[in-house]
Amino acid sequence: MKDADREWFADVIIRPALDCFDGGLYRRLAGHQNNLRLRPQGSAKALEDLEPTHSVHHHITKDKIELELAAQIQPVPAVGCDPNLVALLHHRGLHQFANTFFIAGASVVGEVIIAVLAAYAFAQMNFRGKNVLFALFLATYMMPGEATLIPNFVMMSKAPPGVNPLFPIPRLNLYDTYAAQILPFLASAFSVFLLRQQFLAIPRELRDAALIDGAGHLRFLWSVVLPISVPALVTVAILSFYASWNSFQWPFIITSSEAVRPVQVGLYAFQAEAGSHYHLLMAAASFVVAPIVLLYLVGQRYLVQGVARTGIRG
Repeated sequence: MKDADREWFADVIIRPALDCFDGGLYRRLAGHQNNLRLRPQGSAKALEDLEPTHSVHHHITKDKIELELAAQIQPVPAVGCDPNLVALLHHRGLHQFANTFFIAGASVVGEVIIAVLAAYAFAQMNFRGKNVLFALFLATYMMPGEATLIPNFVMMSKAPPGVNPLFPIPRLNLYDTYAAQILPFLASAFSVFLLRQQFLAIPRELRDAALIDGAGHLRFLWSVVLPISVPALVTVAILSFYASWNSFQWPFIITSSEAVRPVQVGLYAFQAEAGSHYHLLMAAASFVVAPIVLLYLVGQRYLVQGVARTGIRG
């Protein structure tokens, strides 16, 4: 289309039809010269020679423009006001977030305490069969989690009538409780191995000096070993919290009520409610991921400080 024909088409057809619309729409439509084909008979017969490429042989009307706007300009959905998301956050989401924080926090505290005591025993204490016991304990790290799924479920469930609740597998009757989501993961072979390697790097002279001053194992562990092992402790805490926060399979199997289920199971249930509303799913997933990101940022700061303070302190 020539420049003169384009200006005539805009002055005679487009501008009168769009006098009540925004000027930005006129500029967008007038610039689509590839959507219209004009024969070169001159501007006098330009209106008769217009042939839309989409085989639409009627005049440009207000309805057509509104349809085009609806197809090309989609409003941003108001995610914050959606009733499904509000129901997730208020009815179930907040309670499940609290459940997840409690489960993850208890798992971190329990795993760090057990890992510190076990690693100190394997690194700083001498007893018969220490290396063999550590090798057997470390071998459990090579066992996949699916292999222990059924034994853990049997242990946490209630013994049926006529079955001994203590043999061959003890039945703790903890199904659908917080304890069932915490106890099976308190002992971690990786955490013990990581802390043992850190404790082995502590000079023997520090232990001898603590013995001369009358300090026992717990005093030496609390006053000397732990302050110079901050990087390893922070790493164990972050990995433990991350694993507990993202746990889905075990809580989904061992729980049946919404009162004790974590947020990962709740997110799976919300997926069925939201359906194809992906903006709601992404909003809910963002809420779930946010604590992990914040924990990493905070833990990274303390990790750098711990690495900088790795030197021996009294």
